[in-house]
Amino acid sequence: MGNDSITRKGFIYSCALGVLGLAGCSSSSEGENDGSKSSDGTFALRGAFLVEPTEELVRRGIDFSSIPNTRKLVICVYDITNSTKKNWDAYPSCSMLFDSENEYEIDSFELPPQIQAFISRSGYLPADQAVTIDAGGRAQRSIATFLINESDLQSTGLLKIELPECGRAEFKIQPDDIKSIAIPDGIFEVEEKPDGYQLARSIHGRANLAYILLESGAQASQAGDSATAAADLKVAATLFSQDITWGISLISGRSLMDSTLILTELCPKMDFSKVASIDQGLADDIQAIDEHLSAMCAALDSQDYSTLDANKDALAPILSKYYDTASV
Repeated sequence: MGNDSITRKGFIYSCALGVLGLAGCSSSSEGENDGSKSSDGTFALRGAFLVEPTEELVRRGIDFSSIPNTRKLVICVYDITNSTKKNWDAYPSCSMLFDSENEYEIDSFELPPQIQAFISRSGYLPADQAVTIDAGGRAQRSIATFLINESDLQSTGLLKIELPECGRAEFKIQPDDIKSIAIPDGIFEVEEKPDGYQLARSIHGRANLAYILLESGAQASQAGDSATAAADLKVAATLFSQDITWGISLISGRSLMDSTLILTELCPKMDFSKVASIDQGLADDIQAIDEHLSAMCAALDSQDYSTLDANKDALAPILSKYYDTASV
């Protein structure tokens, strides 16, 4: 990783070490909906959110600098349900219209890279991607993101969703209906088990950051810098530990080359049982990663290098399952 590894892990140290110290469709829904569900049940609005990072979170690495000063990031979460007898496969359209007659459509390429990464990790279907739901299949949770003029957010908005030949709905969204959140992970309050869901979806960022630190530590060890190697390993271990009181945002570690680490108590602390409530297999892997990293730290402290190597070898195939190599 060379000199770049020092740059990439620098921000990790500044945060973590501080803490340590549609075809054949037949459904249709017309008109506006003041409630959360369209008249035929095809669409259900789960929440509307205004993302406004605090100055502290910006200092920790949240970067919305590409958003114009006049615009604000609004995220809408909604479900699509196919209760017909036909399989659906269609491209949706989704927009927000305000009293000013300003209408906003989705353009993912205009979003900050961190938000693009968040969307890809959220487990929700982006509102500008094809919807495929078999008849009687599970509801598809979708995410729509808009960059809206701040002045429009003082008036009533109309969220318009349409699946061609399948259904359409319009939801009135009053200013008070839009909840302000400091970090995009706040949208997961719509989940039945929000903490477990966020923890499960954060695994890719945690794995990427652990990779960066372990690779850096290995290079430091080869160069005879045992202090840096030990520090790298200890920080990597915190990423999966239940003893740490902070959580990690999904926008952390967007790739194996990105060391952005957003530590915040606004996200849930690691809890294996909460992850298990979402995915038992994933919880088992996270616990195994934590155990191997902890054993490696203890072995390094006692200079038991055979135990260190054995745990490193056992860790590698588990951790690599969760690397997110797509750079956004």
